[in-house]
Amino acid sequence: MEQENLYNKKIALPYQFSLNELSDINIEKAKLGQVLRYKYGKWYNSNISMSDLDDVNFSVLTPNSLLSYDGANWTTSNFQLNISTSLNGQILRYNGTDWINHTLILTNISDIIFASLTTNQILRYNGTNWTNHTLTLSSLTNVNLTTPITNQVLRFNGTNWVNQTLIFSSLSDVIFTSLTTNQILRYNGTNWVNHTPTLSTLTDVVVSAPSNGQTLRYSGTNWVNTKLNLTDLINVQFVTHNSPTFTSFDPIFGGTPTQGKIE
Repeated sequence: MEQENLYNKKIALPYQFSLNELSDINIEKAKLGQVLRYKYGKWYNSNISMSDLDDVNFSVLTPNSLLSYDGANWTTSNFQLNISTSLNGQILRYNGTDWINHTLILTNISDIIFASLTTNQILRYNGTNWTNHTLTLSSLTNVNLTTPITNQVLRFNGTNWVNQTLIFSSLSDVIFTSLTTNQILRYNGTNWVNHTPTLSTLTDVVVSAPSNGQTLRYSGTNWVNTKLNLTDLINVQFVTHNSPTFTSFDPIFGGTPTQGKIE
């Protein structure tokens, strides 16, 4: 099967065209990477450079120049690095002419302002800048201090920490009821409560139906109420005699025992 080609020639198919066969293409000594450029009514093989691009504008080229995009075109710019001895953690900082390596410190940051810096201060934001500040309790947003005095404590009131003079009634496990003079605190198994002390309050005292004149006597286990007899006195001796003698001794005020006869 035959078909007429572009030059009205009879050629046999299949047929491979080359660019040189096109009448408006003039290729001479083509090289790797060349492109076809249109000039003087024909397409010529040519090398392409950056200056051939429509959106690239070159000004003065110097060593280390870079291309930067200005929003419309790519233009040349000088990017100068001036690096001295580099240290770990340094940054690049522009000094108005070159980018230089720099050790970053807080005073280099534009929104940090120092005034009379002292030990243990903190940085605190004042709504505009970060400033140095001595941290105190009153600096904390949930601490409200009202005329603090010596030995007060901080106590949470459900919303904030407030200063308070600590008293027994401030303690959660202390409950006062009709407090009177000379009462004591006694633990009832749940809380500490105010209590009027009596002998029955003591764990080693057992009082049963007390009566006038009774004394407390140690039973070997507890102190119990009992009547005091003469035979209970350790320095009283009893003897049998026609004219009985007795020993006189004041059990309350003491003194030296004296002997006598009963006539």
